Amino acid sequence: MSSSTDVTEGPELTFLEELRIGIWSRGIGEHVVVPLGRPATIADLHLTKFKAEIVDGQMVIIGPTTPGPADAAANIRRRLDEYQRS
Repeated sequence: MSSSTDVTEGPELTFLEELRIGIWSRGIGEHVVVPLGRPATIADLHLTKFKAEIVDGQMVIIGPTTPGPADAAANIRRRLDEYQRS
């Protein structure tokens, strides 16, 4: 008797595990308070690949945005460089 095992199935990741490996399962640009069960520390900020900050003792993750804001910043920088050269 042989049994077939589907290797694509695995244990579901918790939200904290997703943050640690760089998976964002929330909305674009959404801010999410991470339930640590204790006051957040600076070391906790290094647990995620996303922007994060500590607000009132809680870790808040700032979700990725669309390319729009980054494109706007790059355009402003380019225009300022052009202005400075002229």
